[in-house]
Amino acid sequence: MLYFLNGFMGSGKSYWGRRWGKAFDLEFYDLDDVIEQREGMTIREIFEVKGEPAFRRIENEALKTMFEKTNAIIACGGGTPCFHDNIRRMYRAGITIWLKTPLDALVERLLPERAHRPVIAHTDELTLPGFITAKLAEREPFYHRCLYHFYTPYLSDENFRKIQDKCKRHS
Repeated sequence: MLYFLNGFMGSGKSYWGRRWGKAFDLEFYDLDDVIEQREGMTIREIFEVKGEPAFRRIENEALKTMFEKTNAIIACGGGTPCFHDNIRRMYRAGITIWLKTPLDALVERLLPERAHRPVIAHTDELTLPGFITAKLAEREPFYHRCLYHFYTPYLSDENFRKIQDKCKRHS
């Protein structure tokens, strides 16, 4: 089974993906890491050199390679489900999970990481909350299409265990 973790940057997709991968004996893939290895550039460099439209095409190709995996959990980029009909493809290929995180937690996590995250590199302490709010308004319709929605302040290993148990009963 494939599990696709979706949500805004800073929502904990990589953290929970690694944790659940280890706890439940699943391979773990961070889609951004896959892209960086394939391209030989950081995500920031890809945005700077090739631009966001090219990055989204590269991201889509990297996501397609994930569909060939089995028994894996994939941490997707925050924008992955919003382009190239990716959310529908993920939904068909496996289980989609939205990690929904409160705005204050996102701001706290992302503020020190702005230099490494091209989508928010132009923001500062005053503009970051507004930018996140606007970007979430654009992206939430895609995130809402995920099969499972988890509010991250209450997230635990048990949440994932319940999904796995449900999948096993229906397979």
